[in-house]
Amino acid sequence: LLERGLAPELKTLMEKQKEDNLSLSLLEKAATQNLPAAQYRLGMLYYNGKGVMPDLDTAESWFRKAAMQDHLESQYYLGLCCFEKRAFEESLIWLTKVAQQDIPEAQYLAGLQNEEGLGTEQNIPEATRWYRQAAEHGIGQAQNHLAKLLALEENYTEALAWWQKAGQQGINEASYMVAVCYEKGHGTDINILQAMIWYLKADEQGHPGAKAKYDELLITVSDVL
Repeated sequence: LLERGLAPELKTLMEKQKEDNLSLSLLEKAATQNLPAAQYRLGMLYYNGKGVMPDLDTAESWFRKAAMQDHLESQYYLGLCCFEKRAFEESLIWLTKVAQQDIPEAQYLAGLQNEEGLGTEQNIPEATRWYRQAAEHGIGQAQNHLAKLLALEENYTEALAWWQKAGQQGINEASYMVAVCYEKGHGTDINILQAMIWYLKADEQGHPGAKAKYDELLITVSDVL
């Protein structure tokens, strides 16, 4: 009776809320029966704050229950929760387990932890291995990090190739480094025009120092002409 006078939009919203509450109740029931798919979905709701308040601890708890039953997606998100909470030793265990199943996002994070020494001793060869696998799957940040490690070994030819791929995905640091390679002749012949193009691209992608480098080269080219 009370709902008769409500605006249609509000009635629709209330009906949807009832459906969401029912769905959540059914999902919780399935999750408490130790069904990993339901535990994963419930974990995602708490992780993303959809239909419930975001709660990383509750999300982690449900992911852990499913992960212990070898639910791959839950293992990844459990690793991610641990990473976000800076429990790096455990995050590396789970992310490495998932990375071994050829999941590129986990491969990138496993590479990052090995590069930065998070939860383990710094291990550049292991970081390079995981970055390469993720990079080959097209993960832009992995391509950028792989390129930086290759450049430290002075393997500029391959580094440039990966920076170009990452730059094409909008990673401004990678675009900036492509420009540096063309300007300095690292891994390629010196090409000031290409350097200017990539500095401009990096600037458009938000790199803070790219515009100054572009302007510097523009003055140089103008003086020559």
